[in-house]
Amino acid sequence: MPENPKEIVFVTERVTCSLANMYSIPKSIKERTLSQFEVTCGLIHVCEALIFMHDTAKMVHLDLSPENIWITPDGSWKLAGFGFSLSPDVGSTRYLLDCGTPATRYAAIPDMNYSAPELSTQPGNFSTASDEWSLGCLIWELFSLGVEADGTTQKLVKVDDGNPLTHAYQVQNLQPIAMDRVPEMLHSCLTALLSLDPSRRPSAARVKDCPYFSRGPVQTMRQLENLLQMDEAHQKDVLKNLQASLVHFPTHLLVSMVIPKLAEVSNITDFASDLLPCLLFIGNKVDSTVFNTKIVPAMIPMITLSSPPELVTQCYSILLKQLDMILEKGDNTFKNKYFLPILGRCLNSGYKQLQLPVLQGLV
Repeated sequence: MPENPKEIVFVTERVTCSLANMYSIPKSIKERTLSQFEVTCGLIHVCEALIFMHDTAKMVHLDLSPENIWITPDGSWKLAGFGFSLSPDVGSTRYLLDCGTPATRYAAIPDMNYSAPELSTQPGNFSTASDEWSLGCLIWELFSLGVEADGTTQKLVKVDDGNPLTHAYQVQNLQPIAMDRVPEMLHSCLTALLSLDPSRRPSAARVKDCPYFSRGPVQTMRQLENLLQMDEAHQKDVLKNLQASLVHFPTHLLVSMVIPKLAEVSNITDFASDLLPCLLFIGNKVDSTVFNTKIVPAMIPMITLSSPPELVTQCYSILLKQLDMILEKGDNTFKNKYFLPILGRCLNSGYKQLQLPVLQGLV
C-alpha cells in the first residue's frame, strides 16, 4: 500500500465477519449457526480481552456489542471498536445525556442496547463493571438464538431510537429476566452480571472461572492451550484422556480449533505416542484434502522420529492400526516420501507386531 500523508491505515489480522454479521443472518439463508461450543469458546475470548483491558491497559471499553466482536478464520473472537474507551479515572460519561443538539445528540454514542444502566442516568458514572453489564447482555442473547420468527436474535434491551432516556426506562424495568434458554450453570453468574448495582457484577476474570466454562469440550480446549504451562504429571493425564475427549467435538471444530493446537506441540517427542492417535482419529472424520493439508503436516515430526527405538516402534504400531485409512486418504507425495518407507522399515524390522499388519494390509 503506497504511503499517503493524508490517510492513516490500520492493518489487523484477517477477520471473517463480526459477531453481529454472524447471528443476524436469517435462518433461511444461513449455512450454519454458531454451536453452543463455539459460543462458549468465543465468550472466553471476550472475557480474556476484557481482563486485559481492565487489568493491564486500565481502560473501560464502553461499547461492547456484537458489532465490535470480530471473528477470525480459525474461529477466534477479537474485541474491536475502541472509539468510546475511557480510563476509569475519567469517571463520568455525562456527554451521553447532554451533548449536541436535539437533532444530533444520539449520533455519536455507544450502542445503547448493550450499555449499562449507569451510563444513561445522572451523573453518568462508569467503571469496569459497566463492561460486565454489556457482557451479560451478550451472553443472554447468544444463548437465546433463534427466538425471533426469522431465526435472528432477540435483544435483551431494545432501544430503537438510541435515546438514553428510553434506555434508562427499559433497564430499570427489565426484571424478571427469562433464563429458560440459558444453561443452568450460568444462571447465577448471568443474574449478577445484569444487576442494576455495579458493585454486584462479577469481574471478567470471575466470569471466565465460572464452572460452565470449565467442562466438556471447553475444558479440553483450555487444557490444550495451557498444556506447556502444566507440570509433567498433569500433561500426561491430559494427553492420556485426550482422544476420548475429542469424541464430543463436531468435525469442523476438530479441523479449525483442535488440529492447530495439536500441531503446535507435535514436535515434542514425549507427546508423540498420545498425539498421534488423536490426529489419526480426526483423520478418519475428514476428507483426503484436509488429511493431506492439515493432518499430515502435524504428523510428520512424529512419524520421522529415529530414536528412541521403543518410541519409534510405538509410533509405527499406531500408524499400522490405521493402515487402510492412510492408504485411502494419503496423497502420492505423502505415501512415496514418508509412508511407504515406513512400511519398508516395518517389514525389515524383525518384529512380528510390525511385519504382520503390513503384510495383511497389503494382501
